Amino acid sequence: WDFGGWPASARTAALSFLVIGLAYLLGQVGKYVVVNRLGALARRTSDQWDDAVVYAVGRRVPFWSLLIGLYIAAGFWVLAPNVANALDKTLYVVAAASLTFLAAEVLVNLVRTHGPAIDPSLPTTTLTENLVRIFVVTIGLLVVLNGLGLSITPMLTALGVGGLAIALALQDTLANLFAGFYLTVARQIRIGNYIRLSSGEEGYLVDIDWRASRLRQLSNNTVL
Repeated sequence: WDFGGWPASARTAALSFLVIGLAYLLGQVGKYVVVNRLGALARRTSDQWDDAVVYAVGRRVPFWSLLIGLYIAAGFWVLAPNVANALDKTLYVVAAASLTFLAAEVLVNLVRTHGPAIDPSLPTTTLTENLVRIFVVTIGLLVVLNGLGLSITPMLTALGVGGLAIALALQDTLANLFAGFYLTVARQIRIGNYIRLSSGEEGYLVDIDWRASRLRQLSNNTVL
C-alpha cells in the first residue's frame, strides 16, 4: 500500500492496524490447522491427553498471534522509555498468564484421564483438580514476578506470616480442606460408594470438594 501522502502518525497507525489484523488472520489459520489437522492425527491415537493438548493450544493460537502482532506494531511507534517498558511488561505478563493457564488445563486433563488408569482406587475429584490448578498457577506467578525483576523472598516471607494469620482465622474451612484431602488419599471412602452419615442422610458419594462432599440420594436429591 502507498502511504506516501499520509502524515507520519497516520501511516504508523495504518501500518499498525494492518499488522495486527494480519496477525489475527494468521492466528485463525493457525487455529484451523492445529484443531483440524493436528486434531485429526491426535484422534487416531488411543491416548486422550494429546486431544486435550491440541484443543487447548488451538483455542489460544489466535490470542498468541494477536499478542505477537501487538508487539510488532508497538515497534513502529516512538514511545517514551517508561511507556515502552510498561508495554513490554504488560505483554510479558499476559503471555505468561496464558501459558500458565494452558499448563494448568493440560495437567488437569492429564490427571482426569490418566489418574484412574494409574490407580483405579484413587479417582479424580474436584479437590485434586483444584490442587493441581493452584500449584501450576503459583509456579506461574513466581515465574512472572521473577521475570519482572521483583524479589520473591520477601513475598514468600510475607505469605508465610499472612498464611499463619489466615490459618487461624479459617480453622473450620482448612479443617474441611484437609479432611477432603485425607478422604481422597486414604481411599477408605471412594467416589461411587454408598454411605450413610451419622446424621441419617445416605446416598452415593459423587464428589469431594475443598469445602464439602456431595452425596446423591436415591430420590436424586443432593446432600452437601
